[in-house]
Amino acid sequence: MSSLTVTGTTGIGKSVFYAYFFEEFWKAHRDDWIVVAASYDKNGAATQFAVFEDGVETTRVTYGDEDTLLTVLSGLQHQLGKLAEDQDGTSEETK
Repeated sequence: MSSLTVTGTTGIGKSVFYAYFFEEFWKAHRDDWIVVAASYDKNGAATQFAVFEDGVETTRVTYGDEDTLLTVLSGLQHQLGKLAEDQDGTSEETK
C-alpha cells in the first residue's frame, strides 16, 4: 500500500476511521514509513499537512501556496532517497 484516501458524506465517521487506521498502521510500521497527513477544504485544495517520522510529528505546514508544499515535499523526497541509500548502501541515483 502506498496511500489511503478516505472519502464520504458528512457525519459518517471518516475522521474516527482515519484516526483508528492511522494509529494501528503507525504501530505496525513505525520504522518503515514516513506518513504524510493532509487536510483539504471544500474545493479540494490542501489547507494543511503534517509529516510523521519515527513515531513523532516532525513537520506541520499550514498550506500557504504551492511553493511551500513543493519545498516540503522535495525535502521529503531527499530524505526518502537517503533512507533507501542507508538501507541498501546504494544511492537511488545509481540504481
